[in-house]
Amino acid sequence: MRLVLAALLSVSFSLYGAERYITVASTTSTEQSGLFKYLLPIFEQQTGIQVQYTGTRDLNSILTTRVQAGNPPEVAALPNPGAMAQFAQSGKLVDLSSIVDQNTMKQQYAPDWLTLGTAGG
Repeated sequence: MRLVLAALLSVSFSLYGAERYITVASTTSTEQSGLFKYLLPIFEQQTGIQVQYTGTRDLNSILTTRVQAGNPPEVAALPNPGAMAQFAQSGKLVDLSSIVDQNTMKQQYAPDWLTLGTAGG
């Protein structure tokens, strides 16, 4: 199973350099919900990885432009499975099944949520 989850769009992960950070993009509605204000400090504290976050109203256009320019974010919180499927069909997603423990995912999430976060198999 190719679990995509948050749709990693790039393998240019900045953890291998001197700076440890990832870039994350999502819709402004996710930002306004307060979810990232709560989660990102916890993630940063537990991993030592800083997050460079961008919130936008037009995530699909921003992602399309950044992917075409070769500068995608490492993580994108896509607003719907259709957008994820389009990036998957064009070969722009990174398969997370070798990074994320699949058994843990199956234990912690209902099958319907896993299906929504899966593209290409």
